[in-house]
Order: sequence, then structure tokens, then C-alpha cells
Amino acid sequence: MTKHRHAEMIKAKADNMELVVFHNAKEPNEWTENVERLIPGFREDWDYFLCLPQHKDAVLNCLNGGVSEVFGGSGNFCRGDAVIGSSWRSCSLLWYMNDTCESRTKHRKEKRWIAIKKGNKEVGRYTCETLEEAKDMYIPRWWSHHEVEIEVEV
Repeated sequence: MTKHRHAEMIKAKADNMELVVFHNAKEPNEWTENVERLIPGFREDWDYFLCLPQHKDAVLNCLNGGVSEVFGGSGNFCRGDAVIGSSWRSCSLLWYMNDTCESRTKHRKEKRWIAIKKGNKEVGRYTCETLEEAKDMYIPRWWSHHEVEIEVEV
């Protein structure tokens, strides 16, 4: 009898039911969390990936081509960009299976424009990508406009 393609993952999930299961049915080519069943069916023609629950956002981001960062324990996100290999491995030294690591999706800074109401210092509800857009939305007679830097997910 031949071994099931995902036998190691099936055993790992059975050993630790808290593991998060992602699957890629290849049409569309996108990874999603498998939330339909307590124990997924592990179809041979789909790809699967497992990780600890605290890393699920960063892992899903990586699987779908995004960049994540991993905290290595020295006080900041120092290990650089997180990567996911071509195959799943259950080694506890790998960041997505290590419960002492922290992870997050990588952020980048972008410039935006905000408006502050003259007199009472109320901040406008929306950020704008350009000064012109900010001036159209918030009339300069009553609002002052300021460029700020914000973090957005990559």
C-alpha cells in the first residue's frame, strides 16, 4: 500500500489539534485557512500547510506572496523577512512551528495627508493620498493640512 501524500501532516494535526491548516485547491491559486471541519480531509490533489495558531496571519501572508517578519527574541523583529519553504516541515526550530517566536505581516511606511480643524484641533475622519485631495475634502479656510507617515501592511 502506498503512503498518503500528506501522511506527515495528517499525523501532526492528529497529534496537535490546535495546529492551523491552510489549503490551496490550485483553482484559484490562493491559500486559505481550512475552517470547515475539525479534521480536514487532506485531498491528495490539494496542497496543505500547517502552523501554530499564533503565526497564522504571518504564514497566510507568506503563502500568498506577502512578506512577514519574525521576532527572534532580542527585542525587535530582527530575523528579517520571514519565508516559507516549498514544503511543510514540523521541525520546532522553524519559526511557524516555534512557540517562542512572534510573527507579524511586514509593514511599510507611506505618506498621507490629514486635516486638522482650526480652532478646536479636531482631526478629520479620512486620510488622503495627495494634498489636493485633502484640500478638496477639507476646505482650507477651516482646516489645516499636514503630511504624516503611516504604516500599512505589505
